[in-house]
Amino acid sequence: MPILEAVEGRFEDIYALVWYLENGQRLYTVDGLQIEYVEPTSTKRSATWAWVTFKVIIRAYFEP
Repeated sequence: MPILEAVEGRFEDIYALVWYLENGQRLYTVDGLQIEYVEPTSTKRSATWAWVTFKVIIRAYFEP
């Protein structure tokens, strides 16, 4: 059964998550990925990163 998750974070972190899922030791696939850019609402240093929201469908092919 696929897992659907909606998350918000830095684009670099999302890229690292998808890379891990596709290249890690356990077998996962990313069946769907939707990314939307979030406009910074402040001038804080953290707001200068590429902040995005994303929805991802992950399928695992193992049992814990």
